[in-house]
Amino acid sequence: MAILKHFNVKNKDYSAIVRYCVFQHDDHARPLRDNQGHFILRENYLIDGINCCPLSYDIECRSSNRQWEKNLNENDIRQHHFIISFEPSDIERGLTVEKAQELGMEFAQNYFAGHQCIVATHADGNNHSQNIHCHISINSLRIHNLSELPPYTSFERDRLAGYKFHPTDRCSGI
Repeated sequence: MAILKHFNVKNKDYSAIVRYCVFQHDDHARPLRDNQGHFILRENYLIDGINCCPLSYDIECRSSNRQWEKNLNENDIRQHHFIISFEPSDIERGLTVEKAQELGMEFAQNYFAGHQCIVATHADGNNHSQNIHCHISINSLRIHNLSELPPYTSFERDRLAGYKFHPTDRCSGI
């Protein structure tokens, strides 16, 4: 059974989530370095972008924010970070990093349409549990109009470009 977690992110550094997903970290979320001081890549991870390239997610989100004049204040929620965490026993039932990434991409395309979004999956969870989990980070600003109002939203603006993501209690059905 998967668990979904959500975090509001006010950090101006959109590339922090990409670094976390691509490089190894210690138990205190500090990046690990090799003898030459370079970050060490994770051994088994996948990363994809929706409406952006993962490697330029930071630049693309900042550009969109400037265009729409959003996320410019210190206390603005700039990103929403979701984690879909699977049980280690799901591996015994056939779950792979590739399948989890596919599920994460499908989830992101269904629930965060119109947003710049990265989806990254790896299998080195907290406490070396080896649980597979998928990180989904979206720019809180929607950059494309949607043809219809998503079922988990409340207002017409929730389908329009230039407006921010507003989770509601209707999201509990996700």
